[in-house]
Amino acid sequence: LTPNWSTIKVNVMLEALRAKFSAHEGPRSMLLASGTAVLVEAAPHDFVWGGGHNGSGTNMLGRLLMRV
Repeated sequence: LTPNWSTIKVNVMLEALRAKFSAHEGPRSMLLASGTAVLVEAAPHDFVWGGGHNGSGTNMLGRLLMRV
């Protein structure tokens, strides 16, 4: 990994998600259908990208998906 990964990983993921949902109609439609719902990556052992156990994670993936 690049030495500055911790500072760029969120922007890298956001760009990857934008590329994915721009290129694929099915997932894009599903994401748009979520409307204004709060999206949570239900990963109990991932405290960065997921919601973690009991919602104690940052849910960064869910937060980024809501920005896409």
